[in-house]
Amino acid sequence: MPAPLSRCSARASRTPRGGRRSREAERGDRTARSNPSARASRTGTVRSPPAPRGTTDSTGVAVRCIDCPETPTHRGRCEAHHRAYEARPSVRARRRLLALVSRRYSGAERLRRRVDRAGSAVCGLCSETFPAELVDIDHRTPLALGGEDTDSNVQALCRTCHRVKTARDFGAVAVGP
Repeated sequence: MPAPLSRCSARASRTPRGGRRSREAERGDRTARSNPSARASRTGTVRSPPAPRGTTDSTGVAVRCIDCPETPTHRGRCEAHHRAYEARPSVRARRRLLALVSRRYSGAERLRRRVDRAGSAVCGLCSETFPAELVDIDHRTPLALGGEDTDSNVQALCRTCHRVKTARDFGAVAVGP
């Protein structure tokens, strides 16, 4: 029985002629193994993404659309669903738009910026002035109870008043400071 290879020699990557391969070549192989698109670009073939579980036959061929029971024609989707999928904006574009809309219409965020710029705010319940870092922005009608995130539904409260109001809104007993 031949002697077992040491761990290092077992991992050593050799060229067909027996010479050692460069580290870059080894890295490229590892990337290709873990990244199918890198493998596809290296081999020149393009592979479609795997079909979801339960939608393939025993040979791995997709038998139904990801979104409906129709036969898939384009990367696991039927013609109609593929057109709809291709027409959608990219995920990155949708996230950017959502962030913009939420920033634009967020009354709480706008009030927080005004308080931070001013450096202090007057509590909406006890009418005392507090530094910006000790002020909470509160929704008069909580979002969880159907309130909206608009300028008319937000107010600046000191931490103590905010805790009392939250307990009152949600029917809990107020806990001391």
